[in-house]
Amino acid sequence: MTEFNLPLLRKERDWVAEQRSLPYARSQLTMDFWSAEGEDVQMLGKDCGTTYCVAGHIAATTPGVRYVGGSVVQIGGALVDIQKWAGEQLGLSHSLSLDLFYSTDSEVLGVFDDIIAEAEAEERKEGHAA
Repeated sequence: MTEFNLPLLRKERDWVAEQRSLPYARSQLTMDFWSAEGEDVQMLGKDCGTTYCVAGHIAATTPGVRYVGGSVVQIGGALVDIQKWAGEQLGLSHSLSLDLFYSTDSEVLGVFDDIIAEAEAEERKEGHAA
């Protein structure tokens, strides 16, 4: 069984909620791109300077991780698929990773809420078993 990383799930959910509360042009959230900068941000109609999806934001805020491009991050000397890596950081199964990382800007909060509810239920169940 996958062990959820509830602190990181909650942190990312809060970041998404904060970004969703901003006007689109000011938000750093765009679930359609791992990362976008410069002209790509302008093409999206944003003025925030840099834009991320959830996986891109996790990579950007994790020390020692460098976004290489496409769906790749570099950790140490290894090149890793960002979706797989970010899903592992959150403690998600492959299926839940797909649900989260392929949700839209308008869906992502609900997906986070569902995952967090599942993680909290699992935590309560494990607490009763101990």
